[in-house]
Amino acid sequence: MLARLEKSESGAASLSLEFSAAEVGSLIEALKKLKLQPESHFHFRSTFKQSGIGDIQFSCSGETEHGYLRLEI
Repeated sequence: MLARLEKSESGAASLSLEFSAAEVGSLIEALKKLKLQPESHFHFRSTFKQSGIGDIQFSCSGETEHGYLRLEI
């Protein structure tokens, strides 16, 4: 998996993730588990051998909590 973090001229950050087909399957399974166990969480972690993104955590928010991002397909 590759991750890139870029900043726009406005200062907003953009995160780009690139997966292999096998990693997509693993991500789908992790998201299914998160849906069934919303109190849990999982991470994408770097080997920390180079600078950049070291950790990305996925978790569920409460039903009344809403963030500022939305899924676009």
